[in-house]
Amino acid sequence: RRAASSRAQAEVAMGRAPSGEGLRFEWRDGRLLHATVPPNRWCITRSDLADFRHDVRAAMERGAIVPVEDDDFDPRDDHAGPTMETVNRQLIMPVSAAHGHASWALLLHPAGLECDLFVTHCWKEGVFEFLDKVLNSWPRRAEHAYCCMLSNPQTLDIGRLLTDPDRSPFARALQSAQCVLVVPNSDVSVYTRIWCVYEACLAYSWGTPIFTAMKPVHGAKSAVFALWARYATYYALGYHVLHLPAREHLNWQLQDIRCVVLIMPLIALSLFCRAPVARLLINECGLALCGVLYSISAHWSIDDSNMKHLANSVVFA
Repeated sequence: RRAASSRAQAEVAMGRAPSGEGLRFEWRDGRLLHATVPPNRWCITRSDLADFRHDVRAAMERGAIVPVEDDDFDPRDDHAGPTMETVNRQLIMPVSAAHGHASWALLLHPAGLECDLFVTHCWKEGVFEFLDKVLNSWPRRAEHAYCCMLSNPQTLDIGRLLTDPDRSPFARALQSAQCVLVVPNSDVSVYTRIWCVYEACLAYSWGTPIFTAMKPVHGAKSAVFALWARYATYYALGYHVLHLPAREHLNWQLQDIRCVVLIMPLIALSLFCRAPVARLLINECGLALCGVLYSISAHWSIDDSNMKHLANSVVFA
C-alpha cells in the first residue's frame, strides 16, 4: 500500500495522473545500481538539468510541490522558487521511491556517465536560482556533472555512504572531476554546510580548478549599446565644445598635471566608495573623462601621443 501511494504521488509530481502508465522513468533496482555503478558515474547532463527545471515548474503548477512551514515560497516566483530541501522531499524522493530507489541520475542513465564537473551547493537556495546559475555557468568542455541532490540515492541509507568522508561518493566523484562549480545563493553562505567546506578543501588540495556560478545577465547587449552611445556623446562634447587651443599655445606639462588632478580623485573614490549609486556616478565620470580626453587628443598631431596614452591609462585603470 505504501509503495502504491508513493508511486501515485510520484506520478502526480511528474504531471501525470496516477494511472500506472506513461511514466518518464523505468523501474530500477536502486540498491543494486548504486552498489555496482561507481559514484564518479552518478552524473547528469546539462540537458537533464534543464529538463529538471521544467519538471519542478510542472510539479508546482499541479500542486505536487507546495509551501511548507520552513519554506513559505511564492508558487508564482520563477527566480528563486522552493528550496532544494523542499524539492527533494516533495519531488525527488517520491519519484525515486516509486521507481526502485535509484537516484535521479541513475534513473536517467543506469550505466552512469563519467564525471567532468562537480557541483557543490548548500541546499538552502531556491531551486530556480540554483538551476539558472548552473546552466548559465556550465563549463563548455564539461559533458557530465555530479550534483548531490540528483546523483545520490535520496531514499536509501545515505548516512552509511558518508561514514568515511575520504571514501564517500562526494570524494570519489570530486577526484574524477576536471573542475568544481560552487553555487552561491542570495540567502546564506554556501560554506555554512560542512560538506561544502570539505569539498572545497579537497578540490584545493588536489589542485582542481574551482569556479563560482553566476546568474544570467539580462539586457547585456542593450547596456553595451547605451555605454557606447554615452561615450560618443562625451567625445562629441569634448571635440566640438571643450577642445583645447592649438598646440603651440599650451603649456603641455601644465595640461598633463591638470589631467592627473582630474583622474586621481576618481581613482581614490573608486577604492573607498562601495555604495551602488556612488559607484555608478564614479563610473559615469570616468566614462565622461575618457571621452573628453580622447576628443582632445584628436586635435593633436599624430606625432604627439601623450594625451592618448593618458586616456588609455584611464580606460584600463
